[in-house]
Amino acid sequence: MVIDKIENLEKYACLNDKFKKVFEFIKNQTYENKSPGKYEIDGKNSYLSLNIMQTRESADWEIHHKYWDIHIVLKGQENFGWSSGEGFSEETVYDPEKDIAFYSSDGEYVTLTPGYFIMIAPGEMHKPAMMLEQVSSITKIVIKVLGK
Repeated sequence: MVIDKIENLEKYACLNDKFKKVFEFIKNQTYENKSPGKYEIDGKNSYLSLNIMQTRESADWEIHHKYWDIHIVLKGQENFGWSSGEGFSEETVYDPEKDIAFYSSDGEYVTLTPGYFIMIAPGEMHKPAMMLEQVSSITKIVIKVLGK
């Protein structure tokens, strides 16, 4: 997992050969007038989802095997969980079409605010969009990038 400021995003291009194109796309977009939904960046290699949503009080941990996740909050703030997966129990069997499985686990939380990003590698357990003190509205983008 990587947590850093948006202006440092390009430092991490070396982690995946598809990141350079993705980072250019992110840098050249404005999101104020875009409708929520899925936006293609490079076919199945990378795409972006713009979401207006409520933070959650509870959720299972999730894991992906094929795609990196890059989470960027545009408005509001969320608690974002990360777990090493120690002491986990599988809640759902991995779905290769959706590239996701859900688990119960313990973990750590950080607060994600505008101006920062969190990057999750394939195989890292995480729990996004969790509430802080109460449920609130957030606007965020989630970029999916196929692993190497």
